[in-house]
Amino acid sequence: MSSTVNYLSAMFIRNSIDRWGDKYDYSQVVYKGSLTPVVLICKKHEISFLQTPKAHFVVSRHCCPICYKEALKGKK
Repeated sequence: MSSTVNYLSAMFIRNSIDRWGDKYDYSQVVYKGSLTPVVLICKKHEISFLQTPKAHFVVSRHCCPICYKEALKGKK
C-alpha cells in the first residue's frame, strides 16, 4: 500500500472516530476516494458492510444495515 493511501486511510479513520466514536472497526479500510466503498465493521453486530466514505459522513442513517433496521423498528 502506498504512503498516500496509508495517509488518506488514516485521515478517514481519524475523522470517522471523531464522528462515530467506537461504533465501527476500521481495520479493513483502504481509502481510495470518497466515492469508492470501504469495508466497515459494526462492533455491535460483528458484521462487515461496504459504504462510501462520503455516505459515512453525510447522513446519520447510513450505518450498519442491522442497526438501521433496529432504528426503524424503534420509530414505530
